[in-house]
Amino acid sequence: MNKKDIEAALISTLQEIQQVSGLACPSLTKNITPLEDLPQFDSKVWPIAVCLIGEKLGIDLPNDVNIFKKEESCDSLDISEIVNKVFSLVENSIQIETKKVYL
Repeated sequence: MNKKDIEAALISTLQEIQQVSGLACPSLTKNITPLEDLPQFDSKVWPIAVCLIGEKLGIDLPNDVNIFKKEESCDSLDISEIVNKVFSLVENSIQIETKKVYL
C-alpha cells in the first residue's frame, strides 16, 4: 500500500458519503480540508469515514483516532496531511505486528 492508494480510498469515501447524504461535494484535491470544506462532515460522520477507508484499504484503522485533525489540537488537516497521517498509522501498525511476531 502506498500514499496514492490511501488518497484514492480517502477521496472516494468522502465523495460517497457526501453523495449518499445528498450533500454537495467540491472537487477533492490535496488542499481540501474535509472538516471545513465538506458540508455537515463532522464528529458524527468522520468515524464512519475512517471505517470505510479502512475497509477499502483492507486494514483496520482505529475509529477512535480522528484522522481529520492534528493530534491534541483543533486544527483540521487537508487531504495530503490526512494521507500522511494514515500512512504513518499503517506503518506503525505493521511495526507493532512485526514486534509481536518476534516476541
